[in-house]
Amino acid sequence: MSETPPVIWQVRAVQADTWREIRLEALRLAPDAFDPTFAEWSVRPLSDFTARLDAIET
Repeated sequence: MSETPPVIWQVRAVQADTWREIRLEALRLAPDAFDPTFAEWSVRPLSDFTARLDAIET
């Protein structure tokens, strides 16, 4: 059986809205896998997500 390889992409600040959607979905679906909660992250503005991505060195 052939598996499709995972897709790995580097998220940049201009993709903060996409990362926010993915992050919130992960927190919602698997709350025990993360220390922060969906409730904590869902109220954060998009600018917080953008700032976190800007802070990552590439």
